[in-house]
Amino acid sequence: MLQSTSDDEIKVQTKTPLIPVPAPDVPVDKRHDFIYIIIGGFTLAGCAGFVNAVALLSTFAITVSHLTGVSTKLAISLCRFDIASAIYQILIVLSYCLGCVLVGFFITKERFYYSRKYGILLIFESAIIAVAATLFLKENQLGVYFAAFGMGVQNSLFSNFSGAVVRTTHVTGLVTDIGLLFGHWIRFKEPPKELWRLKVFVPLYAGYVFGALLAGWSFELYGIKAMYIPCVFLCATGVIWTAWRLKYKLTNAEKLILV
Repeated sequence: MLQSTSDDEIKVQTKTPLIPVPAPDVPVDKRHDFIYIIIGGFTLAGCAGFVNAVALLSTFAITVSHLTGVSTKLAISLCRFDIASAIYQILIVLSYCLGCVLVGFFITKERFYYSRKYGILLIFESAIIAVAATLFLKENQLGVYFAAFGMGVQNSLFSNFSGAVVRTTHVTGLVTDIGLLFGHWIRFKEPPKELWRLKVFVPLYAGYVFGALLAGWSFELYGIKAMYIPCVFLCATGVIWTAWRLKYKLTNAEKLILV
């Protein structure tokens, strides 16, 4: 039955978040959405491992999901006064950074929020990686920059969850945090309060390695075309996320006027 609602009541109701926010005293690993975060992180890390492995197996043999090796090569190139190589490395760094800038412009929150347009950015990332794959097939160096740009977008999407710094495109930080947590556990002989983070870090590491493993097998069968595989997963995830978010938004909009 329809019921009239004043403008003031509607304004108050519309301030309610689209997704229920867990109470601050609820442990992170006990949140209702925790398992979905794990699954999403595993999938994204797998896509990053896949793309990076194909890039390494390609003619260019370059990493695009992290900048440690690229920055090392940049320093070596500068030391040797190899300007062409230095410019190449710098452009990779800038491409990755530009992807981070894009996400920072559209997503202002430092922590993961369902109400943000993650789905659209995942679809965008899928398109970027598809362009990179096409350029890789043509052995065009621009493909390296597009791949690095896409990885910068992805890593920024899920960079912080409940105070835990999370990286889905490289594993150095994950292994460091895992080691630190176990070190604290051994020294104090009791589980530290932040031990729940292992439930995030370990699946992310496993996802990255699993994605790289699949890339190795796929590359043997399809060559560079294997890079299109993560594009399909990213696009499908983005479409499902966006559709679910719109449906939830419409459902809550109806509740503003229906009893």
